[in-house]
Amino acid sequence: ENDDDDYIDPMEGDADVPYTAIADDIRADIEADHDDRSKAMFACIAKIVHRYPGISPESVVDAIEHGHDFTEKYEDRLDDQVCRVLSKLEVEFETENSPVALDAMCTEIASIVVGDCPTLESDLEHVLGVYAREFGIEGPEYLFESAVLFDAATKHHKHCVIEGGCGGGKSTFAKCAAVCAAMRGQRCAIVMQTIDEVDGVADELRQLAHSAGVDVNIGVYHGFNQRRCHELSGRTLNWKQCVRNDPGAECHRCSSRQSCAYYNRSVALDTADVLVITHAGFIGLIERNSKAFEDQNVFIDEDLAAFATMTLTDSDLGLAAEYLEDDLGVLLGGLFPGSDLWARARFGPGLIPRY
Repeated sequence: ENDDDDYIDPMEGDADVPYTAIADDIRADIEADHDDRSKAMFACIAKIVHRYPGISPESVVDAIEHGHDFTEKYEDRLDDQVCRVLSKLEVEFETENSPVALDAMCTEIASIVVGDCPTLESDLEHVLGVYAREFGIEGPEYLFESAVLFDAATKHHKHCVIEGGCGGGKSTFAKCAAVCAAMRGQRCAIVMQTIDEVDGVADELRQLAHSAGVDVNIGVYHGFNQRRCHELSGRTLNWKQCVRNDPGAECHRCSSRQSCAYYNRSVALDTADVLVITHAGFIGLIERNSKAFEDQNVFIDEDLAAFATMTLTDSDLGLAAEYLEDDLGVLLGGLFPGSDLWARARFGPGLIPRY
């Protein structure tokens, strides 16, 4: 959590929208119990701003105050937290509420307006509809609107980073686009941070493909996990006892090996139409100069901060800018184009949050 008192002004808006006028599905999300309250609040605010363009910050604050989880977490800091989220959304939702699509191979921002994008192809539209129905997404119009943007961005930019708040439809698009690509004979990989996320997404993809009437081979790839090993075999082993390529490893004598994703991960890597892989597994293969992804579309569905190996403060970045004889805003614009960090730098180093 960033508890600094400084933040840029929230997006301008003057339309008062009473809480009773907010859509039922959004109010249900606000009033629900949440495991990750910070992420849930971001998603709720993003939906409100998307659904009610021009809504005043006061109305957003009033709506969020109806969420017991949010008021309990932030107490008298709730107003400030809502304004911080609105500030981030000002960067992510530019003109006509269109997020910014970034080409990862350059430092220029490519602004894409939804109204200028071609309509979705019928198979992707169908799979999105199936996903919304299967996983109980009410009022899924925003999924289709977001998918139009994301589809255009990924088709026109070979390497593309899309920044947007939680609940904006990015993960849903990645899963649906991967299934559609597999239907056309194009292999895909979806990169998730943890083994639990990998298994959860793989299960969703299998359910989605089955419900959409699509024959798609879903595979998973991750390293040894003692808890998963115990769940399958009933034994408590360590990674040294389960080295897959060692003929003497316990893996080769395990009666559960045919059901073990770890044991069969090489097969999944070579044959899966859609491979769901952990960050660690993905990075490890890249470091070993693996050619596994040369014929695949890769969706990395996770904050890029997960790849960071060091933490920098605004002072550290200021020293780097001084050493390079560069303006701090220019430096951040080159390192993190279009990001919230870069946006804050435009208003002065004192407004940069600590990372």
